[in-house]
Amino acid sequence: GVAANALRLLFCSTALQDRWSVIVYHADAQAQFDAVDKEYHKLWRGRGRDSPEEEADLAAVQKWKKRCDYLAEFDLRPFLRAGFQQVPELAQDSTWMQIFAVPSFLQASSMMTHDEAVSVPFLRMLLPPSKRPPPSNWEQCQTAKICKASLQQKQPFS
Repeated sequence: GVAANALRLLFCSTALQDRWSVIVYHADAQAQFDAVDKEYHKLWRGRGRDSPEEEADLAAVQKWKKRCDYLAEFDLRPFLRAGFQQVPELAQDSTWMQIFAVPSFLQASSMMTHDEAVSVPFLRMLLPPSKRPPPSNWEQCQTAKICKASLQQKQPFS
């Protein structure tokens, strides 16, 4: 709970408290890498997502992707505990795992427990980018709508 408490204190009990209206955080699996992960990342980093891979490598690549997903989720847990939430419409149209908060989310009286945060399923993109239709105007406007709604609660930085 230390990280979740620190996030709440940073955004709600410091000079920042009245100077923001929306926060978006993108998961960073690399922030959780240990020494072995860093070496493995160097090995796979040079390969493009669509590069052909030998069949023997395919299982290793899938295992590595699962590890990175796990570490990205691990990176997001303190933010969930503090009150951040995922936007379903954005999650389905993005390869990034991202969450957001508005002041009222972080000012709630209680935080999630660790067990509650671990049980929250992260939404994933439904189709890979190569198979998705081009984004509609509605999809392109989702981020703007979220920001606009939060701005109605508070004024942004001046």
